[in-house]
Amino acid sequence: MWIVEDVTEQRRAEDELQRVLAEQQALLDNVVVGIAFTRDRKTVRCNRRFEELFGFAPGAAVGSSARELYFTEEEFERRNEIYEQLNQGRTHSREQWLRRQDGSGFWCRIAGRAVKATDVEALAKRWETALGRKSSIRLMIRAAELGTPDAQAAAAALKPTVEAELEALAEAVEGVWPEPARPGLARKLRQRRLDRLFAAVQFEVEPFRGHNFASFPRKLDTPLAEMERWLQLRLSLRRLLSSNAEALPTAWHNGLRLAACNWPVYLLQTHGAAAFWACREMSAWCETLAREVDDQEIVKLSHGNSQVGRSRLFRR
Repeated sequence: MWIVEDVTEQRRAEDELQRVLAEQQALLDNVVVGIAFTRDRKTVRCNRRFEELFGFAPGAAVGSSARELYFTEEEFERRNEIYEQLNQGRTHSREQWLRRQDGSGFWCRIAGRAVKATDVEALAKRWETALGRKSSIRLMIRAAELGTPDAQAAAAALKPTVEAELEALAEAVEGVWPEPARPGLARKLRQRRLDRLFAAVQFEVEPFRGHNFASFPRKLDTPLAEMERWLQLRLSLRRLLSSNAEALPTAWHNGLRLAACNWPVYLLQTHGAAAFWACREMSAWCETLAREVDDQEIVKLSHGNSQVGRSRLFRR
């Protein structure tokens, strides 16, 4: 007995899935323009063409600062204003003389926009469908028919690869990211991002828990270096709270209270008057956080510390 079935549409769907997967693999490396995803003005992902344009070795652009693309510090700082436009949902484009790694320059046309949570969610939904059980089985069968070596392993490796790519894209999201309405890949990506941000905050907070200045386990760097580190903490917390405002009381009582209050004080005890400016800035921010959680003790202490160099310093 023979059973016959019209599988034209199934084969068409399989071929389409294979085409989409091939495009995903080849898109970043085969377009004629450079593509880069950045966060905090550092490259988190890019294609090979971007590396070629700016003279980076393969893989070397990831983690690099946008400062390397400019000839002067003034040019680099001037472009900060662009990010205000992007955060407002606008697209920015311009032509500029930029710098390659070997020091040479070229005229570059640049266009960019901010990555939104909806962008990541749309991609996640698309890939969730493509990576479903039925599609994966069909893809594995199709790969075997085409003679792909170890088709089962190739199909199994696809899901974590795609999730890793989407997680890298999620890192570039700024602004509010509400929890997706239904369970799935998009919700998982959002939660992983929040977990990473919370972990980044806790990493800086942890040394302050259970320690005073005498037993503090981390050697404090220069006021400028500590300020850079503090700004990164502040940025991670801002990104965390933009999607989960309830995280502040949790973080506050898990050590952020101690870190925000004591970090400027320890810095002052280490460097004296050279740290006045950093202490004032850090303490003013701490006072703002303390007011948000209605911690009047820290409000009073931080307000006093924010006046260091102008009045007596309060210490806990």
